[in-house]
Amino acid sequence: MGDEALSFHLTMPLPDGDGLRDEHHVFVRTGNVTASFQELNVGRKTEFPLDLVKKQVDRLTSTQSG
Repeated sequence: MGDEALSFHLTMPLPDGDGLRDEHHVFVRTGNVTASFQELNVGRKTEFPLDLVKKQVDRLTSTQSG
């Protein structure tokens, strides 16, 4: 997807110790543009919808090409 892409999760306990905070980050470079996507959930694992990221990256790519 794009020219380069990076996806990672940050998971950390909540201050009261009751559950986890989960952040999902996606970075995609296409041409000279870098797009970032992030989602945050508390108490459950988060997954950013990659089909949505792909649609946005396709739009960026088509905009750059003309």
